Amino acid sequence: MAFVRFAYPTFRGGRFEGNALPVDVLPELSAYREVIVDLAKYLFIQSHPTRQRVPRGFVDSFRLVLRNVEPGSARPILELLVPDQDQPALLFGDDYFARARDQIANAVHAASARQALPNDFPRALIPQFNQFGKSLRPNEYIELRDPAHEIGPRYDRDTRRYLILQYRPEYEASVDLIAEIRGGVLDREQITFRLPDGTIIDAKAPESAVQEIFPMVPSQVRVIGSGVFDQNDRLKSIVHIEELTATEDDIPVPTPLADRIAQLGALQEGWVRADSRPLDQRLLTVFSNFIGALLADGTIPPPFVYPTPEGNVQAEWSFPSWEVSVMIVAATEMVCLHAVHLDGDDDREIELPAAPHDTVTTLRGVLLECVR
Repeated sequence: MAFVRFAYPTFRGGRFEGNALPVDVLPELSAYREVIVDLAKYLFIQSHPTRQRVPRGFVDSFRLVLRNVEPGSARPILELLVPDQDQPALLFGDDYFARARDQIANAVHAASARQALPNDFPRALIPQFNQFGKSLRPNEYIELRDPAHEIGPRYDRDTRRYLILQYRPEYEASVDLIAEIRGGVLDREQITFRLPDGTIIDAKAPESAVQEIFPMVPSQVRVIGSGVFDQNDRLKSIVHIEELTATEDDIPVPTPLADRIAQLGALQEGWVRADSRPLDQRLLTVFSNFIGALLADGTIPPPFVYPTPEGNVQAEWSFPSWEVSVMIVAATEMVCLHAVHLDGDDDREIELPAAPHDTVTTLRGVLLECVR
């Protein structure tokens, strides 16, 4: 096998001044490759109008590897891996991948000069730039160099935005913001945030993440991910959440029990799923009385309380070594305690009727062991 140098997308500014490439920007190289591949496929079809798709092996022939990052900010050397007897430019009659690389550079050069894209660049591929460059910060850019061009066009956030907005009303970019959690909908895999200016936006999130935010409502959190912006740079939605953490100056604390029960009692039909019904008022009374008795002597800290999609109510505690939940089941009014040790395999489960006073004593004893 032989290695043939193909491109030197040089990362400059910000995180790249130390001649190192952070791991979290490696997806940019993959996104760059995808743009090249899609454009090369387009060029091949244009050169062979009788074909509807590229031949088998066309994409696989583009074996791009990263073997080295050279000094000069962070300069990855992308190389083609080819069999010794083959020449990359001749595998399919022409070097469509090199042509695609050059046309991408030409398009970026035009956008950086705030000019129209070259006529030979397919407009249908513009959406691909939503993925390429998405992680760049305001003081960072990629210089698109290759073996024939030691100086290449500068691809930064503004250039990327200009390029996409020439042909689409919205663009994607990274987000890192502080917002207030307002709620979530499991069936839609959606979390709702309120921005500092009062704007309400929705975020796409897996169902497990939506469930986790219920105890945090309405606390302030830091959201890191990617979002959709309009032509006026207004954030319209968050399409991916990489990290969601409580802000240091507003770590969520449990809502007082009486207030939380009142909040849960006010939940309307469809509060989490289309078929979700309001919580049973008797269940809320039983739960409030039981947890109140559990906390009465002051030895157990107040828990976070939230409803479950099945219509039950659950209290949760996070201790240094234990995670503990206590749920009262609506259908049976049974109390279910589940405790998990964070550093071992110890897992405890207890199920008892809610009414007897002995149940309070038993569960308080378990919780006190976990507190210690």
